[in-house]
Amino acid sequence: LAVKKKELYVKYIPRPIWKKVFSHDTAGGLFTNTEDAKKKNIYDEDADLFSVLYNLQSMRNDDGVFHFKLCYPELTQYTIPCNEWIQSSNPLLESAITGYAGISVTWTQNGIGGPFQGLGLSPPSFSFNLIDDAPNHPNWFNSIGSLTYWGGSDTIPGPNEPGVTLAVKKTELYVRYIPR
Repeated sequence: LAVKKKELYVKYIPRPIWKKVFSHDTAGGLFTNTEDAKKKNIYDEDADLFSVLYNLQSMRNDDGVFHFKLCYPELTQYTIPCNEWIQSSNPLLESAITGYAGISVTWTQNGIGGPFQGLGLSPPSFSFNLIDDAPNHPNWFNSIGSLTYWGGSDTIPGPNEPGVTLAVKKTELYVRYIPR
């Protein structure tokens, strides 16, 4: 009796994932400088200070844009304590924020009272952080890579909303992309 062997081929279709690219828990202190905020504890996503922002350019999606989600886990009074959006500019390299489109935006206002439009590189002359939502203005809400405390002895600028500016202890930034 001859047995025919059948082969089964499975085609792998890559799917997008959420990748944590940055987190700051002030229990671990502050980033020492902007270079530290770009690359810190790269193999430990659970570290109080974690950043793989240095590798951000490789995480554009198939449309060539970034799909971001910025979260504040301690702000449990909000149903979704995150802003989710896309933007074409790389906030590690560019101060001008371009190609913004909101997806799910909990905090609709930026640090200077305008509409939230994404994140951009803060110029070195401001010296408070690496990235924020109004990079050409000294206000630095939605701060990424904070170098100094704000609003308290162990807090940093979180989101801004009409009538309320939120100081936070934890910030997390994610990118949705297909790993290659």
